[in-house]
Amino acid sequence: GTLIYTNRYSRIWHNYSKCKILDRSHYEQKKFSVSDVYSYMEMIPDDASVCASDIFVPHLCLRKDIYTYRYKNIYDTDYMLLFEPKEEIETLLSDYIVERQSDTIWLLKRK
Repeated sequence: GTLIYTNRYSRIWHNYSKCKILDRSHYEQKKFSVSDVYSYMEMIPDDASVCASDIFVPHLCLRKDIYTYRYKNIYDTDYMLLFEPKEEIETLLSDYIVERQSDTIWLLKRK
């Protein structure tokens, strides 16, 4: 009974498309180019402190100083790798310069 219920009726209670963990489309990134983001990450020196959007932090986690953007109030890191609209970035440009940018991906370096 549990198996039949799970296969037929559990779709009512949650978004079934997000639960297809065995489907390749579950892991595809459609918001930005993953290869571009990796090229941005390669531009950051290994010993630099970084503040990044939460989607990028796990890929930069082996650094001594890594912070999640918006959870840190004072931004004093060497680099920032952000997935944000331009309106959010404009306040940071007084302390950072744009190293590289595409649509909503920003690599900022401290002045």
